[in-house]
Amino acid sequence: MSSFEFVTVLVAVIVGLGMTHLLTGLGRAVHLRERASLWWVHLCWTGTVFLYLALHWWNLFFANDGSSWSFVEYIYLLFHSALPFFAAVLLYRPDAEGAPDMQTTFEANRSWFLGVWALTMLADIPTTAIQGNLFNPWYYLPTMGIAFVLSAIGAYSPNPRYQRFLAAYFLVFSFGWGVIVRGLLPSAA
Repeated sequence: MSSFEFVTVLVAVIVGLGMTHLLTGLGRAVHLRERASLWWVHLCWTGTVFLYLALHWWNLFFANDGSSWSFVEYIYLLFHSALPFFAAVLLYRPDAEGAPDMQTTFEANRSWFLGVWALTMLADIPTTAIQGNLFNPWYYLPTMGIAFVLSAIGAYSPNPRYQRFLAAYFLVFSFGWGVIVRGLLPSAA
């Protein structure tokens, strides 16, 4: 087992648990759709966090350059992986029983969720630097700065219009970043 494989095993578990939590929460909402209160903003954030987890894992593949990892880099990578997992838990309560009310859940956890999301955007920068892609593309740093600021504002602003904008923006941003910008990376084959 290479050092890269060793380092990424626990990251894979955390990413997989985050995706599982999102899919389980969404599945429960679909099963209870007659009684559940679905909300498109919450669904946008579900898609965004799912895409982020997938992109985080996919980009980690390209860090497989044979170099060794320090313990500090490893712990930081675990921390960065844990943030979107925690965001997933804030979207779907683990102890929820019965039909979920997505809007109530989101509004109750909005400050926490968007605070964690802002930290996730900030944490992406050192991880990208560890992978050697800090200036690839050249607009990566300004983009992450904008994403951090928008998330931080959302954590403090209960304005429903801003929350709707933010959810739609990040879903489009995540898809665009993953497919258009990072999709230009070579395939994993």
